Amino acid sequence: MRSWTLWIIMALLILLSGCSEVNSEYLNMELNPGIDTIELGTPHIDAFAQASYGLRTLDVVIIFTDVDIHRVGTYEIVYEATYGGISKVIRRKVNVVDQTAPVVVLNPGIDTVMIGETWNDSGVEAIDESEISSITVSGDVVDSVGDYTITYTVTDVHGNTTTIIRIVSVMAPMSS
Repeated sequence: MRSWTLWIIMALLILLSGCSEVNSEYLNMELNPGIDTIELGTPHIDAFAQASYGLRTLDVVIIFTDVDIHRVGTYEIVYEATYGGISKVIRRKVNVVDQTAPVVVLNPGIDTVMIGETWNDSGVEAIDESEISSITVSGDVVDSVGDYTITYTVTDVHGNTTTIIRIVSVMAPMSS
């Protein structure tokens, strides 16, 4: 008999708790852990958020996002969960950064010349997810036998730098 009384009291508590007024204090929402700093041009995989009201799991929707993986900056994703006429909003910050140096390759060219010939610099090709801000060339090739180093330094608009070198050989003509 005692166990029946306990079951009836528990059933009444459950029924009565379901009849109570919806209270925003019981609407819980949190961000799922995720990667919120990404490299420029890399897809952002949203870890999303979760919400509950008491023991009920609620649907979460994205009501705003301005994430642009092609521009460095801080962006926002806004999530919302609603239950019984009340809603809760939380925000995720996503940072898009550029920490990758430009890719630089030497253009093909003639890098061995004889004394008296003119060496023509064929330059480099540079690509980057952002914009290249400068290509600096240093070094000289003189009209004297030897190997000369030409250094190309490529910098993107976010300060990432790559350096590559070209060796130019000046040779004496072979005597017959």
